[in-house]
Amino acid sequence: MPRSVLGRLRSLNFWQGFRKIARSDATLTFVLAAAYFQLVWGFKIVNPRNLQWLLDVQYDLMLYLTTTSYFRFSAWSFPITHFDTLLYPLGTSIAVADAVPLLAVPFKLFDALLPRGIIQYFGAWLFVCVWLQALVAKKIFTQMGVSRPLQWMGTLLIMADLPQALAIWHFPLWAHFLFLYGFYLVLQPTLPLRRVCLLLAVAPWVTPYLLVMVLAACTALFIKHRSAPGLAWQIALAAAVTLGSCFFVGYFHFQTGVAGEGEYMADLTTFINASGTGRLGPALTPLRDYDEGYGYLGLGGILLLLLLLAKPLVPAWRRRPLHVPALFAVFGLMALYAVGTNPLFRGH
Repeated sequence: MPRSVLGRLRSLNFWQGFRKIARSDATLTFVLAAAYFQLVWGFKIVNPRNLQWLLDVQYDLMLYLTTTSYFRFSAWSFPITHFDTLLYPLGTSIAVADAVPLLAVPFKLFDALLPRGIIQYFGAWLFVCVWLQALVAKKIFTQMGVSRPLQWMGTLLIMADLPQALAIWHFPLWAHFLFLYGFYLVLQPTLPLRRVCLLLAVAPWVTPYLLVMVLAACTALFIKHRSAPGLAWQIALAAAVTLGSCFFVGYFHFQTGVAGEGEYMADLTTFINASGTGRLGPALTPLRDYDEGYGYLGLGGILLLLLLLAKPLVPAWRRRPLHVPALFAVFGLMALYAVGTNPLFRGH
């Protein structure tokens, strides 16, 4: 075949591959996430040398920066997340410092290749979380079979995560893509064991809070496929992967001591109340002072409760089986939480 023809074929294959990549969900969600991120926070916070935004936000970010810096310049030990340069001689673990061990360990591993002085990876992590959240959301809506305009509308709504945006100082909890991916796995027609194990292996290296949510999604997945052959050994493998990951990240090596938990109070206004911490909502005065606000969960419960109540009135919804009693109980509790200004459970 003449060289000119080969050259044209190669050029054609290149442009076809380029167009395929350009039109892929990964690329399109990246562009969407980049535009949203620049609009709300700006890519200046991604610069590893930019520490000013940490000082501007303050709250826990400076504590995270201090902890990761101590961990970076400490000697290696086992578990690899443990270090004694902070709280010497007892030491502590980066796994409980809200510093994302998934990033902190490579950050320390490649220390020799990094510039000297204090640098931060928090901004880059925030953008990656926004992008992966958009990408997984798009996959979910595609799996659900809704129209393409609705897919992108839903992706935008999920990506513009209000609670996430208002809690920029809790950057480890931005990894909402983890439990979104768990939900995506629940939608699969067959049990995707490899992807379940990968998700359960990664989640402990981000934060134990999100691990609990991922475990809930995986539990729903196994219940959905309860008739699948070999389910017992698949559950055992997933449990072993989870426990092994938790072991290596150091969750089983904590020193005995006294730990306290802050006072958490919220009310219905916390769903829209930016409290002076973000640009997406007003700085309203809450009904009660609170350290951490999770009232948006309750508002979500109210909305879902209303959907359940409307279900018998919509003919198309009647044909879709739902675990209505259990959902009523859960959403009812979430609704009660939302309207209570000082929720208690057994006095706590």
